[in-house]
Amino acid sequence: VAREALSNDPSEVRGLVRPVQRPWATMRVSGTVPYSGTRLTADYGWTDARAVTPAHVSLTQQSGLQQFSQETGLNMRVRQPLPMFAGLPGRLELTMEMRNMLAQGYLPLAAAGRRAVLTNSPRAVRGGLSFIF
Repeated sequence: VAREALSNDPSEVRGLVRPVQRPWATMRVSGTVPYSGTRLTADYGWTDARAVTPAHVSLTQQSGLQQFSQETGLNMRVRQPLPMFAGLPGRLELTMEMRNMLAQGYLPLAAAGRRAVLTNSPRAVRGGLSFIF
């Protein structure tokens, strides 16, 4: 349900958003495929549909391996090790990540006939090739 401010006054628009304690729950499943070494991770983060929950970020956490992340929605990660050429140090890895695939955590706002959407977790699909040395 969209909230509406009557004017474009920034303080009135900011007044539509306020900090409130909200419950959240996260479930994660992960595993490795035998022989190929493919690592699969899927998680689902639930919170109140009226909440925009900030993601907990720490520089000491390894990406994709957080123990208690608050990522909203359905998220999936695939990491596939690739064979390296003989004699080269390091390893190659193919990665694919899909975040918030159910498009949850979008908070619509309206002010004087204009609409905006707040989210900390936009739907995204990305991938890459990593050389790890």
